[in-house]
Parts: sequence; C-alpha cells; structure tokens
Amino acid sequence: GKGRRLVATRNIREGVTLLMEEPISHATRIDFRLKRCEWCLSSKQPIKRCSKCKLIGYCSRNCQVAAWKAYHKHECKCMVGLPKRLERLPATALIAGRIILAGLSSGTDAKLPEISKSSPMEKGLAKVGKKAKIRDISLLDTLWEKKATEKKMYYAQQAMTLMNYLKPAIASLTSAPTANNMAALLSLLDANSYVITDPEMDSIACGVYSVLSMINHSCSPNAIVMFRNKTGQLRTVKSIKKGEEICVSYLDLISTPRERRRNLLEQYHFECQCSRCAIFFHEKKIKMSADESMDEKLSKLLEGKEKSLEKVKSSLEAAKLGPSDSKRALSLSRQALSEAKAVCGPYHAYVIRAYKQIWKQAMYASEMEISWEYGRKTLPLLEFVYNSPNPVYAADILFHARVCWYLQKVEEALEYYKKAAKVLKITHGEEDKMTKECHERICVAQAEIAAKAQALQ
Repeated sequence: GKGRRLVATRNIREGVTLLMEEPISHATRIDFRLKRCEWCLSSKQPIKRCSKCKLIGYCSRNCQVAAWKAYHKHECKCMVGLPKRLERLPATALIAGRIILAGLSSGTDAKLPEISKSSPMEKGLAKVGKKAKIRDISLLDTLWEKKATEKKMYYAQQAMTLMNYLKPAIASLTSAPTANNMAALLSLLDANSYVITDPEMDSIACGVYSVLSMINHSCSPNAIVMFRNKTGQLRTVKSIKKGEEICVSYLDLISTPRERRRNLLEQYHFECQCSRCAIFFHEKKIKMSADESMDEKLSKLLEGKEKSLEKVKSSLEAAKLGPSDSKRALSLSRQALSEAKAVCGPYHAYVIRAYKQIWKQAMYASEMEISWEYGRKTLPLLEFVYNSPNPVYAADILFHARVCWYLQKVEEALEYYKKAAKVLKITHGEEDKMTKECHERICVAQAEIAAKAQALQ
C-alpha cells in the first residue's frame, strides 16, 4: 500500500493551513550554499561563513549558535580539510550526516543496531540521541525491501562515502553507525525528503519532516506543502469533506500519466490509483484490447510515435540551460516545440513544457515581447493541467503579470495581477509577500487606468 493516511475529521475549506512543522533535518542545495542561511534558510544578507570550515554560512549569530549546538560542532570537524571533490556534497548526504551528528550533540553514545531485512530501520537511529528529534525518523519507511539491487548498491557506495566524511566525528565512538545504517538512512531520505522551495518556487534546500513526510500522494491533490524558509506548511487547495483523505502531489504535474506512474514506482514503489490516473489507464486498457487486433503496419506506426516522443523528450532536456545560455536555450526550446507539435496533441505535457521553456528563456534573453506572447499561450494550458490552485501556477501567473507591467501593458497586467492574487491567496496565503505585491500593483494599475480615462474626457 501507500502507507499511512491523513484523514479530515471535519469539513475544511480551501486555503486553510492545517499543519506547520519544523524539519527533523535539512540542508541547502549546492547552488544555494552560502546564498542562504544554513540554519533558517533565510536569504537575508550578508551570509557569513563559518570561520573554521568556511563551507557553510549563517545570516546571524543566533542561527550560527543554534546550528553549532544542534550538529555543526561535530560537522565542522568533518568539513575542515575536506577534499575538493567532496566539498559539494549533495543536500541528502548533509542531511544524513546531520541526523547522525545531532545524536552526538545530545550527549549520548548509544549503539546503533544493524539493519535487518525484515525491519530496515528498526528504531536504531532513534537511539542515537534521546533529546534529539531523531526518534521521529523511525516512523518513516526506508522501502529497502522494495529497492532494486542496483539501487541498493548505489546506496551502499554512497554510505561508504558518508562514513569517510563522518570519520573525524564518529571515529572515537565505541559503537559507531554502520554502513548498513547509513545505506538504510539514505534510502529513507530518498523516499521521504521534500524539496524546500521559496515563494517563487525555486528549489533552495531539502528536508525531512515527521508528519509531512508521511502524507500520501495523489495526481489530483487537495492539499499542498508550502515553505516559510524551513518551516513546512500543509495548506488545502480544495474544499475537503469530513472523512476524505488529505493528499499532496509528489511530482511535477506537467508530465504524462506514464511518466508519473513510472516515477512513482521507481522512487516510492506504488502504483497510483488516484482518479486522474484511473481514468487514463482505464481508457488505455480499452485501447490496448483494440491494439491486439491491429495489423503490423499500424503497430509499426505506433512504435514510430514512441520513438518520436523520446526524441521530443531529449530535445526538451537539452533546452534546459541556465540564464547565461538563454539565447541558445530559446532556440532549442523552439525546436523542441516544433517537434512536440508534430507528434503530440495541444495539451500534451511535452507541448506545454516546450511552451513554458520558451516563455521563461525569452525573458532571460531579454526578449520581453516573445516572453509576453508565449506567456499568453502557456497560461491557459497550465490552468487546464493543474485544474486547481497550484503554487507553481500561481507563481507563473505573477511572472506573466510582471512581464506585462514591464512592457507597460497596464490593463493586461491588472487582469493577471488579479488572477495571481486569487490563486496566491489559497496557495501562499494573504500575508505572503507575493500576494501583497499583487494587491499593491492592482491599486497602482487601477489608479493609472482611472487617471488615463479622466485625461481623455
């Protein structure tokens, strides 16, 4: 099954914060290290490096002291003199290390049992430190038994790297964590970690949470997880009836049903049975029954389309370049759109991805008129895909409103600021800075339009 279920005990309206939770452990992503505070994830500047390891930084003395007490007094030993190849440790490795080191900071030196096949995590990691939040990690599943052999080998290799990294801090322990413990912990984090985003939906960090990490998935979610720095917030995006399960989406919804099902199977080891997938795969089953009687010529045609789709997918991936390569990325995105339109319908995920990439890359390339043009084309497609308030969609509407404002298309900007405010109120809340930006722009735009109308009289 999919694990535990979070069920509403009363009727709940949309736009309600159901839960706020601090992470068990978290770490900035590589590209945001030293751009965000390692403890609170604030972007408040200046971010000052740790004077010893110089690999991570903090926005204030308070954050530095909090991190030092929690884990960094041990982590710092591991980071000092770290080989260049390990200086850019991924967030998941840092999180795993911090979970272990937080136990040392609590002043205990308890034995970690070996991972058994029948019970991958047991409660071993809980015993690292009674005062730490580590005990909460034992409630989460490693999914170890369901992992492919290749994946287990990957975790084993990563565990050895992690052991070497932690050696300066754990070498003196009488019962240090084993490679099995580390491998299972990495498996657990792979299955239960959240990508922490800022309000603009940029990925800044990763974190694992006690309750939020246990919420089930749906491709048609009625809730979302938003973040205020490192604090996770569970918010409703639909009205939920008493007794109804509360679900979030683990995946980017701009993907094909086949991609979603494959990704869920590979990472979380379950087949999605949500209403959105059930409808698609029921239709597919009927179609497959008909396919059995198709002649060889038509079968080859279908096989050719599959190859064409793979080519489109490769083109989309090739076009994912950063702002510094925006001109080339814009050209590649247009090529990908042309290929996608040749083999896909107008609402296919690949077509929508290509439209969105052109839209954003045009802005990076300072081609604002092109960005405006493709924003108008893309937003109706995104509305169709998401079909309910979504934080990424909200940020995209605001993005287009800003482009309109930059181009002095005040009436159109007003329309999209209003749309963005309506969705942001549900996804981000009234107090979010993006929601406030919308309300401020709406007032200014309305005043400008009124003044212009009065001048024409």
